[in-house]
Amino acid sequence: MGGTRILLFPFALLYDLVTRTRNFLYDRNILKSVKFEANVIVVGNLAVGGTGKTPMIETLIRLLQDQYRVATLSRGYKRKTRGFRIVSGKDTAQTVGDEPLQIFRKFGKEVFVTVGEERETAIPFILAEQPDTDVILLDDAFQYRIVRPSLNILLTRYTSLFTDDYLMPMGSLRECRGRASRSDMVVVTDSPPQLSDKEKTAARQKISKYTPAPVFFSYLDYGKPYPLLKSDEKVREEIILVTGVAKPKPVKEHISKHYKLKEHLVYSDHFAFKDRDLEKIREKYYRASPEKTSIIITEKDATKWLDICNTERFSDMSIFVLPVKHNFLENFGAFKGLIINSVIEYSQP
Repeated sequence: MGGTRILLFPFALLYDLVTRTRNFLYDRNILKSVKFEANVIVVGNLAVGGTGKTPMIETLIRLLQDQYRVATLSRGYKRKTRGFRIVSGKDTAQTVGDEPLQIFRKFGKEVFVTVGEERETAIPFILAEQPDTDVILLDDAFQYRIVRPSLNILLTRYTSLFTDDYLMPMGSLRECRGRASRSDMVVVTDSPPQLSDKEKTAARQKISKYTPAPVFFSYLDYGKPYPLLKSDEKVREEIILVTGVAKPKPVKEHISKHYKLKEHLVYSDHFAFKDRDLEKIREKYYRASPEKTSIIITEKDATKWLDICNTERFSDMSIFVLPVKHNFLENFGAFKGLIINSVIEYSQP
């Protein structure tokens, strides 16, 4: 344990006391959790930062949308509005947040996408608007104990397992490791695609100290970049990568492996790109060799770029969006079975 962490240890103890007290009150039913008629599936993590929650929500949508009426609910991080809101084609990242807007633009015709900070208040609104809703997917709600889920999915990154982390501010954990016991399954995300059986066993053994839940391994599978503005555009030989995500390293590694990466411009997670930011990026683009250069951005960032990029000033630029999804190393059938069974069991009288 480093010197800085030792200095932060008293603050971590205080933080632990607060979270343990809160959880104790919920565990003893002194603070009440609400259970709803619809099946509620939570996707979350113990640590702050990116673990691939939005791609996991998208994975669940793909699993469920053909058989069930699905809604999603997120708080809409960094949006400029408040309260419950149904995401529509008129919304922007400022009104609903970048990730809910990303989900809406992919699945809006098949899925009821909503935002609301107070989930226990938002869920009745969802059921009032869509009474036939079978499943509500809650994004980043592992700590939101006011709502009692039917299934709790805990995500943790392979390169930073919660088992090796510390409570804030010593580390990035929002709750102590033992709170993983609330999970019904653990998905180790961002795993190396060639992870060995020995390495999987080692990770499972670490996790099993804190929860008996089944453990699955997934990796980020980046798709073929698609054009942001011009459908007939093709990716050029040199790439300027622009990221506003929590963990840009995997994106950079993928681009470096498949393209000639000329420059990587790193912005903070959920960065609210303004016109002036894109103008600076535009200047970099033209100082390079624009005839042989493309800009690649993430899907989350694309929700904000579309609002300000679709003008003549940017129409001559080659801009592409990099899609990403979770692929499972093994046992995807078992994962799917647990999800489907939770919905079936919940719907039975």
